Amino acid sequence: MFWLALAACTATVIGAAAANVVAFRTGDVDRIRHIARRLTQALIVSLILSLASYVLTVVGNFGSVAAASPSEKSAAMEAALSAPNAQLHWAMGILAVAFIGYCVLRARISYLSA
Repeated sequence: MFWLALAACTATVIGAAAANVVAFRTGDVDRIRHIARRLTQALIVSLILSLASYVLTVVGNFGSVAAASPSEKSAAMEAALSAPNAQLHWAMGILAVAFIGYCVLRARISYLSA
């Protein structure tokens, strides 16, 4: 599931870059607005996939925490949460780059509309 979320985030970054190239090459505001709506949907879907991947990974690791002895529960919980946190950081970092591209696209729309 993590790889699917990471692929969606990467596709969103590529879409944001392509949208900005189209926006700077053409002056058609309606076309750029349509692209921005699609990019908004891609950002939301990527965010949902990333969070769902994180939640499923965390819930999947609860079995190892439950099986640990009471004295080792905190260490087991720390180990169970370290991998999902790293995955979430990667996905959110990539989405942050896509969001910056989205902001540039929206600024271009505002500039062309004025």
